Amino acid sequence: MFRWHSADQLSNSLPRRRVSYANIVSTLALVLVIGGGTAYAARHYLISSLSQIKPSVRKELRGSAGVRGKAGAVGAAGIQGAAGAGGPAGASGAGGQPGGAGATGATGSSAASVLSGRVTTIPLTAITTQTTVFGAGSGTSLFNVTESSVQTLSANATFTAQDLIADKTGAAVPAGDQIIVDLDVNGSVALSCGIQAGQTSCNSNTATFSVAAGSELSIKVIVQAPSALIAGFDLLFGYQAT
Repeated sequence: MFRWHSADQLSNSLPRRRVSYANIVSTLALVLVIGGGTAYAARHYLISSLSQIKPSVRKELRGSAGVRGKAGAVGAAGIQGAAGAGGPAGASGAGGQPGGAGATGATGSSAASVLSGRVTTIPLTAITTQTTVFGAGSGTSLFNVTESSVQTLSANATFTAQDLIADKTGAAVPAGDQIIVDLDVNGSVALSCGIQAGQTSCNSNTATFSVAAGSELSIKVIVQAPSALIAGFDLLFGYQAT
């Protein structure tokens, strides 16, 4: 059973301790420490925020910069942005150097010239007779019985005569008769064709003749009428010079 005791009873019951010099010194030291800390706290402020420190003081209190840290890892590439508007066109560059001359092409074929003419008023040729007349080698001329009177001069260059054609005016050649047409060069036959019975024209087909520069040209017409009379006519002709 619990019993209450008075203070006097407790004090009388506790053993008594004697006060020593060491106890006095330690107690005095404790009082000085507590008293000194309180006095120090009373003379200073407790700093709980940077706003309590004057900016100029904070600047002086700032230490030197520390060593720079290592670079962090490269971040992932971002999404590509939209293409920007095109810039203005640049100035034209300087012209290049002219290229070298190309190779000479092959020589082309000579241009063809056509010589043509007309021998007029070739007279009637009676039956069983023959008439020989001449005309100029080009252009229109009245028939002549002398070849030298109507000869013309070729150019001062060699050419090839070919493709002679002749056409008589009027009716076709009677049966059994014929008309021979020659291109003469210097008095000799170069190209020839014959207008046969029932025809009015002839040609020299594929025959050719080389005409020297400055040759004398003429057309010779031989009318042969062994079977029937051949009325007078004009003779048209042409040939090619290449």
